[in-house]
Amino acid sequence: MVLIGTEIGLRDGTQISVTAVVDKLHGKKKLAVQIIAKTIVVVFSCVLALSTVKLLKMQLLSGQTSSAMGIPMFIPYMALTLSFGIITLVQGVTLIGMLKDFNVSPAEEKEAGS
Repeated sequence: MVLIGTEIGLRDGTQISVTAVVDKLHGKKKLAVQIIAKTIVVVFSCVLALSTVKLLKMQLLSGQTSSAMGIPMFIPYMALTLSFGIITLVQGVTLIGMLKDFNVSPAEEKEAGS
């Protein structure tokens, strides 16, 4: 649940972040810095998602079970894979939207507004 909450925080911007530099920028410069930051988040979460797939495979092959509940350990580890997969997917879509906004010229913005 915590990792799904992390994705929600990333999506709506309520996670803890340092915005001192970004807040001083405006227009395309601000969007460019935000795109770089979003790209880092997407790459990081993608690497973690792929790493947890390897961990999940290892747990499936070992057949290890939880001592307290007796459930296969791949079930709790699947939560990591699922959560980081969701983070990668949603943040990737957000990044694509930011890239589309970055490529819109000021003339096109004025046309869309009128």
